[in-house]
Amino acid sequence: MRINEKKLKIAMARKCWSFSDLAEAAGINRSAIYQRIRAKNVRTETLGELAKVLEVPVEEIVI
Repeated sequence: MRINEKKLKIAMARKCWSFSDLAEAAGINRSAIYQRIRAKNVRTETLGELAKVLEVPVEEIVI
């Protein structure tokens, strides 16, 4: 699956978070967040963790 950057940013905006905030909450390096956004295939564990910290369903942040 692939991350929808626009939807991810909307979910982040709901929490008033920057990419640094998201990275810290998910326990992922900020540059790794950017790499995952651009990746064609993101691990399901990573998608689950991002959705969990953003408190949204996984379907809301994937293409």
